[in-house]
Amino acid sequence: MRNLWIVLAVAAPLAAQQGFDFKSLDKLGAQAKETTNVTLEGPTLQLAANFLGADGDSDAASLKEMVSKLKGVYVRAWEFDKDGMYSMADVEPFRAYIRAGQWTRVVEVKQEKEISEVYLKAGAAQQFGGVAVIDAEPRELTIVYIEGNISIADVGKLSGTLDIPDLDVLKRGGAASGAKGGKSNANGKNDE
Repeated sequence: MRNLWIVLAVAAPLAAQQGFDFKSLDKLGAQAKETTNVTLEGPTLQLAANFLGADGDSDAASLKEMVSKLKGVYVRAWEFDKDGMYSMADVEPFRAYIRAGQWTRVVEVKQEKEISEVYLKAGAAQQFGGVAVIDAEPRELTIVYIEGNISIADVGKLSGTLDIPDLDVLKRGGAASGAKGGKSNANGKNDE
């Protein structure tokens, strides 16, 4: 997907704010020609972490330790046959959820008919309570939501794993690019 952005939201749920119900977005899959739906929580997230690299690999060990601090990873991506098969109104429930919490938009990129946004939720001790990324293009929509304690360096480490597309926006400091973001599977290998 061109200019692939994901909505990553790493949020320690507040007593007053329950986790986002992705069913409101999953309806978009009925119209999409391609759909990615990843929901990793609790034990399934820890199981997926076991597939992150080979034993003895220090990078894999670092990823596994980081994932052990997460509560959930949610990726939703849709590709449509033609423009206009979804609208930004479809994304509004997710945006409303983000606005209701203590999130700060740190990146907003608008190019012609494309919108990319990155949100962070404040956390403690050099950590973020959440990261959210929305990438909306005329024929593609991607949202990634990660729940748990994470640093910005950890977000970069997750990029390209667990079906989370490459998060070049964080590496470039928010500059947009025409490069196609690849997806990698739980083993960190490129699926494309």
